[in-house]
Amino acid sequence: MRLNPFEDSHSRKWWVMLVVGVGVFIGTLNSSIVNISLPSIASYFGIKLSSVAWVVMAYLLTASSLLLVFGKLSDIFGRKIIYTIGMLVFTFGTFLCSVSFGIDQLIVFRVMQAIGGSMIVSNSAALITSSFPQKERGKALGVLGTIVCFGLTCGPLLGGFILEHFSWRWIFYLNIPLGVLGFFLSLFILKKERIIFSGRRFDFKGALFFSSALVLLLLALNYGKDWGWVSPKIQWFFVGFLFFSTLFILTESKNPEPIINLNLFKNNIFCICNVCIFLAYLAHLSVVFLMPFYLTKVLEVSPSKMGLILITIPATLSIIAPFAGWASDKIGTKLLTSFGLVVAGFAIFSFIGLKTYSSYWDVVIRLIILGIGMGMFYSPNNSAIMGSVKKDSLSLAGGLLATMRNVGMVFGIAISSTIFTIRESFYFKIFSQQKISEANIGKFAFTHAFHDVYLITGAICILAAVLSFLRKEVDTEVKA
Repeated sequence: MRLNPFEDSHSRKWWVMLVVGVGVFIGTLNSSIVNISLPSIASYFGIKLSSVAWVVMAYLLTASSLLLVFGKLSDIFGRKIIYTIGMLVFTFGTFLCSVSFGIDQLIVFRVMQAIGGSMIVSNSAALITSSFPQKERGKALGVLGTIVCFGLTCGPLLGGFILEHFSWRWIFYLNIPLGVLGFFLSLFILKKERIIFSGRRFDFKGALFFSSALVLLLLALNYGKDWGWVSPKIQWFFVGFLFFSTLFILTESKNPEPIINLNLFKNNIFCICNVCIFLAYLAHLSVVFLMPFYLTKVLEVSPSKMGLILITIPATLSIIAPFAGWASDKIGTKLLTSFGLVVAGFAIFSFIGLKTYSSYWDVVIRLIILGIGMGMFYSPNNSAIMGSVKKDSLSLAGGLLATMRNVGMVFGIAISSTIFTIRESFYFKIFSQQKISEANIGKFAFTHAFHDVYLITGAICILAAVLSFLRKEVDTEVKA
């Protein structure tokens, strides 16, 4: 008789999925729900949008710079301890956010929240990969992808309801019981690994140089469009990024126990799949970032209808991802990732066909196609990455994957906003010289600039498809 259901080898993998699912859900819910609360927070504290933006920026910079660090620490000291502590830190940080008395306090507590969040996210894919057999890895990561999409979908819906009926503080209250649940689940369900990598030392210099380089790069990308790409501050950010990147590479090449073994990038699958995830999120975020502006400024869609339209991508992803993951276990990852990126690229190119008078369904159909393409890509690509490294580097691989995703998102917003700003100004001058009503000049300029962005990001997505097709097939992966 089994006294402990968590020890059942057949069902334990799904208990681990439950633990990881709770962590991933609160992480994605947190990111999507906080974004829409920024106007309310700004109004409550009586501050400008530029100041309240740090509520998001503080979290993004902290989490992105620490994902790789905690991934490495997990491979050294064990995934359970880092994941469980992460749940505790995230939940306590969330509670402190909910009782903040000023914007400075809120930003500091968001940093604490991000530290806990990076401890959770850096371990999620590794815990799933190590708990499920290789033949079920794609299916498991597909289920995880569905949970991610569910969190992203729930955020705007719950956030809108909360902000309409309650204080913005309930945005954070909502995550506290989920965090407590996640902490106790991880404490009792996750197994403490036998540390077989004893004697390994943590590369503090490498961690410092990597985090410094990444923070400076993200700051440059976030503020370049506002301060000007040739402004002294932005140039110094880029110089600092190059300086610390050089120190990081030199340190890692000489350190016998680096935070990231640069030889991993000689692994064809690991290297190309990470580049593809970066390019895919870059292209994906160009749509997510600009589409709300097109819907409100050009089609004049109401906020409630806009929310329903924009749910299309995560909803489609949540349906496609598990099937794509299951299929990758049967036929391999290469064909699915390549074809998924082609479909996504075609969808992004199709946005060029949107006009100032397009219908809601014109947008929705294109978003569905994009969701199908990205859904076919993400789960198999993640499976390929996690299957291409050895067991003692799983958390590191998961941390790097999450880092590439975050950096791709920041690049997507920076590139699309910069191209759009330049081209909108150009088209505005052209249409101002023609016999067009003042009311339509702005819409025409916006739409044409909108098209230019998707011409470029669609091409980037196709480039990722080509790279994905040129990599080695799944059967050459090093099994975890």
